[in-house]
Amino acid sequence: MNKTKNRNILISKYPASWHNDMWREATPLGNGEVGGLVYGGIWKEIIMLSHAKLWHAGKTPKMPDVSDSLPTIRKYLTDNDPISAERVMADAMASKGYFPVNSYPLPVCDICVTMNKQKPFKKYRRKLDMETGEVTVSWNEDDSTYNRKLFISRENDLICYEITVCGEDEMDVDICLSLHDTETLGNLNIPTNIQAVAKKNIIKYAATKDNNSDFGSVAWIDTDGDITVCKNFLNVKNAKNVTLFAKVFIESNRKEQWEKIEREFENNKFVYEDCLQKHIKIHSTLFNATQFNLFGTQYEKANEELLLEAYEGESSSELLSKLWSFGRYLLISASKEGGYPCQLYGLWCGDYQPMWAINMLNENLQMIYWQALTGNMPKLLMAVFDYVESKIDDYRENARKLYGCRGINIPAFSTPESGLHKCIYPHLLHWTVGAGWICQHYYDYYQFTDDKEFLKNRAMPFMYETILFFEDFLTIDKNEFYISSPSNSPENIPKNLLKFRNDKYWCEVTVNATMDFAIIKELLTNLIEGAKITGRYYDNIEKWEKMLLRIPKYQINKDGTIREWMHDFYEDNYEHRHLSHIYPVFPGIEITKGSDKDLYNAFFTAVRKRLLVGLKNQTGWSLAHMANVYARMGDGELSIKCLDLLAQTNILNNFFTVCNDWRRMGIAVCDDLRKAPVQLDAIMGLSAAVQEMLLFSVKDKIYILPALPKRWNKGEVKGLLARGNISVDILWDMDKKQIRVFLIACNEDKKITVVFPKDYVVEVDLKKNIKEEIKYL
Repeated sequence: MNKTKNRNILISKYPASWHNDMWREATPLGNGEVGGLVYGGIWKEIIMLSHAKLWHAGKTPKMPDVSDSLPTIRKYLTDNDPISAERVMADAMASKGYFPVNSYPLPVCDICVTMNKQKPFKKYRRKLDMETGEVTVSWNEDDSTYNRKLFISRENDLICYEITVCGEDEMDVDICLSLHDTETLGNLNIPTNIQAVAKKNIIKYAATKDNNSDFGSVAWIDTDGDITVCKNFLNVKNAKNVTLFAKVFIESNRKEQWEKIEREFENNKFVYEDCLQKHIKIHSTLFNATQFNLFGTQYEKANEELLLEAYEGESSSELLSKLWSFGRYLLISASKEGGYPCQLYGLWCGDYQPMWAINMLNENLQMIYWQALTGNMPKLLMAVFDYVESKIDDYRENARKLYGCRGINIPAFSTPESGLHKCIYPHLLHWTVGAGWICQHYYDYYQFTDDKEFLKNRAMPFMYETILFFEDFLTIDKNEFYISSPSNSPENIPKNLLKFRNDKYWCEVTVNATMDFAIIKELLTNLIEGAKITGRYYDNIEKWEKMLLRIPKYQINKDGTIREWMHDFYEDNYEHRHLSHIYPVFPGIEITKGSDKDLYNAFFTAVRKRLLVGLKNQTGWSLAHMANVYARMGDGELSIKCLDLLAQTNILNNFFTVCNDWRRMGIAVCDDLRKAPVQLDAIMGLSAAVQEMLLFSVKDKIYILPALPKRWNKGEVKGLLARGNISVDILWDMDKKQIRVFLIACNEDKKITVVFPKDYVVEVDLKKNIKEEIKYL
């Protein structure tokens, strides 16, 4: 690979600057469970610390059984009266006193560093090395150079922070641990019993959350200067080097944790560089498993410069390459086996009561993890699998008490303290295919890794629990086809119901959303194949095959678009951000150009309608989704156009993505959501879209550069993963019409078909762990 300097380094020329919410533009780092945000101030630096499992303010009352409301809902829907149907179940839950509250992520604390001696600065830089996970803030004062470096160890959860000065200056610095960000957010005093203690070279901090458990941190200072204890902070004078090591704790007793962590620091001599190298060994292995480089790119510019260039209309190769790397970096930094899945803010929510800091399963969580498999990071999906399996009893209760069904029902909207439905808006209660969509990740994990033990012992049981729900939930019409009622095509309102929307009625509860049947069909197909491979639930194959025959065929509107609802009463509404009805093409693999040309064209036309008619109704994440769809459909130019629009409207200077266009430029939603909540699904969806442009695979078939944009005429990608556990490297120079592909079957011998651009086909016999080169000239 081209070792161009700064290829994996993000550069900012000024600190976080979003007034009153500076955490939004801070530089993120994390080890999958412990996170940090570096604001980058010179006189006063703030570093927010967080933990994936620290949440607060949730309330989960006992869920009432309201399944007896289902016949009433279905009767209204049969009579084409969705307005009357919509609130029946939600009102029944409220009438029985069910008023749950979702929780919020809670910051642990801030490390605050105040420089007491300061001269005018120059040459300020804030850098993130995505390959190592280390953040650096540097500047000059006269002839002295200051450097602050920070990383969070993936080896042992240690927070490592080093400040050095080179030149004549010596530091006079105050260091404390404090309640998070009282300056920019205001002292909300949500935590109680706040306590900070300093002694010798140690600072201890703790607070109490709403369940009366403590959380906090202990920091150990090592320096060549003089330390003075000043109430609840330490002052260091005459220093050239100050190193801080810290650990956080949650859901514990402060006294016990303070003593435990202090003993750990006393018994271990931590050295910054030694800890960094151990961390890099783990982090960089994950990060470098896939590498992407567009040749001719210099990788010299700061984030701010790259975004300004994109404002001219076209994103540079440097920007898109770095955005791809950043999405990858964020997923690695926020995901860990045994941890929680990456939610919409990842580990980096600096607000005490944020909008939508949740696991959202009607689109967003899935998008966050789309890049994991093709990007050769399959183990990161374990955070999703571990999480949903830990909530299985709650999901069974949802199925039973809402719909009177066996199996599981996963809510679209949830936070970690509970798997029960806690947001009782009708459009979320009546979206019933969340578990089915998660099943796609289970089966894809098997297809990409060839892990048959995982398929048998984890994927098949979860998929079985999911199909049990649909066996009970689906009813049959007069033509012997299934009816999905109530149904919802996520968050969209049929055109003929738009006039009824008001504060009380959302008008989103329907019948036979196309997405429902796409997911159920996919689930049944995978269950049948999985049962044949593993023998598990084999006796159910005949029943599942009969169920498949009851799935109605996809329908096409008169204008040539695929119908979003397979029921004549509901009219398609193209001015919307979701692309749920495109599921069979992406993220599913049921419909391709070669499988059914007429259906494929109908899906493509439906996507085009969204971009041409509903541009002002898009969001950051929907533009990323659309980019993935166009890439899957082989249109690299439209795919990269979506990424250009995303870069123009929904990306902050630290490359965090937000939901809406707060600057009101007309590309994405701009009137309803002036706060522009952070949603990191878009940046991670961008990473997935780039990979979709470069590689697509189905069983025994790999498509090379299926949607390569013209502006990416020369480049290289290494370590992509295809279905069948096949490693793929691609080197291309389209000016010379040359493509070289290197394939390795990682698990067993494989016979595959490789499809190059312009449908040039090569049949290949791969031997296990033997690299095979194929050339296209």
